[in-house]
Amino acid sequence: MKAWAVLTKKLCAAKRRFYTWHYRKIFKHVGKGTEFGGRIHYRFPERIVIGEHCTIAEEVFLDGRGDISIGSHVVLSPFASLMTGELDREKNEYLASPIHIADRVWIATHATVLRGVHIEEKALVAAGAVVTKDVSAGITVGGVPAKPLEAHRST
Repeated sequence: MKAWAVLTKKLCAAKRRFYTWHYRKIFKHVGKGTEFGGRIHYRFPERIVIGEHCTIAEEVFLDGRGDISIGSHVVLSPFASLMTGELDREKNEYLASPIHIADRVWIATHATVLRGVHIEEKALVAAGAVVTKDVSAGITVGGVPAKPLEAHRST
């Protein structure tokens, strides 16, 4: 391996360790083995709980106004967004509801999960999907709004 490749690998690892250390100090709870791949954006970090062995990629957005609970072994890909609130334009007030993500869920790049959604274990949210309703265990959802695409096979 060339020297520059080794140096790049070491710098990336150091960056991940720094961000992980930093976000552990900010969020309500970050479980053991969870890693942050880079800078993320967040609101109300004191209302965000992240389980063990999760991977949170760079440029993820976590809006904790309505509470966010992320289980263990969850992957949030780059530019994924968890939005716990929205503006009620008729009443001119902000509405917030919690988002719950169970264990072993993968939310792919540029996917958005909206307020009040519960995503059950081993579900997959396809890239670019907008999740407006609960997702059952072992289901892949995609599209705008997200709809079931397929159920995962047991292996």
